[in-house]
Amino acid sequence: MEEGVVGDEHPLVLVVEDNAELGDFIAQSLPAQYRILRAADGIEGLDAAVGQGPDLIISDVLMPRMDGYTLCQTLKQDRRTNHIPVILLTAKVTLDDRLRGLTGGADDYLTKPFYVAELQLRVHNLLERQRRQRDWVRAQLNSPMTAVVPTQPAPGEPQPMGLDAEASFLEELDGHIAQHLDETQFGVEELAQVMGLSRVHLYRKVKALSGLTATEWLRNYRLKQATRLLQAGSSVSDAAYQVGFESPAYFAKCFRELYGLTPTDFQHQPPDRPI
Repeated sequence: MEEGVVGDEHPLVLVVEDNAELGDFIAQSLPAQYRILRAADGIEGLDAAVGQGPDLIISDVLMPRMDGYTLCQTLKQDRRTNHIPVILLTAKVTLDDRLRGLTGGADDYLTKPFYVAELQLRVHNLLERQRRQRDWVRAQLNSPMTAVVPTQPAPGEPQPMGLDAEASFLEELDGHIAQHLDETQFGVEELAQVMGLSRVHLYRKVKALSGLTATEWLRNYRLKQATRLLQAGSSVSDAAYQVGFESPAYFAKCFRELYGLTPTDFQHQPPDRPI
């Protein structure tokens, strides 16, 4: 697997709860195929979120050292973690308490005591929302007929939630690639540096947003740009070098793997024919 990241596709859920008994109950209530991380307070939860990159976080509000509100706000202000959905659990039921959690970026809010079925459904819905969003973003990049940077779905397409921050990140990502498009030595390491992230955090972020590795995103962006050059009349060799491939042969191989036809065949397709 790329960049030393474990390739387990089962969701990783971080449970942040200072009450060990309740933490055990929450963990045992989740589907058996979920991978569970535990943290005893907000400080431990923040370290686990940054260090492990969970798919979802369930956090109590009232905890020592760092409470759930502060944890959530800190996570949502950090580009390494701001894409991770957060469910806050609390015994506080006033409107002000709920608004405080939602204002801090919480994706959902559940009051204690709660029904297990409700917690399971909320977790499932947030993870499913993330999955649909990943699928949509990946489809936009991998199609030669769409804009390079996903912004908003066209009428009739799925409407993923919370796309603004993600689109901003991907727009910046693509902007840096575009600036170095013809540089064959501009790879994931260089991309991580200009994004101000470690290689691992770039991998996790891109994977969470698109289901693609950072290497796949970089390569597919280059190929997408190549389709415009080919449509404009560039030769296969010129297009390959202009988008940073070291050889036309490798470019043609990658192009065919992604689009199902050679660059030359692509040039001969009618402009309005989908591939």
